[in-house]
Order: sequence, then structure tokens, then C-alpha cells
Amino acid sequence: MAPISGWGYCFALLFAVNLHWVVAGGFPGWSAGVWPALRALTLPAIALAMPQAAILARVLRGSLIETLHEDYIRTARAKGAV
Repeated sequence: MAPISGWGYCFALLFAVNLHWVVAGGFPGWSAGVWPALRALTLPAIALAMPQAAILARVLRGSLIETLHEDYIRTARAKGAV
């Protein structure tokens, strides 16, 4: 079983309990309509996506820094293109 992230609790407290933007009571089902179902799925989707987005951003930053040190970038800078 995967450990439960503290982000989910913080998001539920802020957005469901305090602001009442989303529901924290469970999934109402698609028969209740598209909007109630999407409101119920939004908070868990964001809470699960945030750690992956952070990992992706870190990998992307490392790749961009590595690419900036390539020969063709240095040549482009020397010619004034970048």
C-alpha cells in the first residue's frame, strides 16, 4: 500500500472544508451528472499529480541546463543568435 500524502489532507481541509469549492464526501457517480462528478474528481487528481509534476519539473530543469552547455548552443551564442 502506498503511503498517504499530507498534501491530500491539506487540500481537503482548504478547498473542501474552508472554501467549499469541492466536495470531500466521496464520488456521487456519473448518474448525478457530469459537473458533480468532476467536482468530486478534481481534488484527488490534483493531489496525485502534484508530486509527479514536481519530479517532471526537476528532470526538465536538469535537461535544460545540460543542453545549454552543448557545443551548438555555444556556437549560436557566439554568432549572436541566442
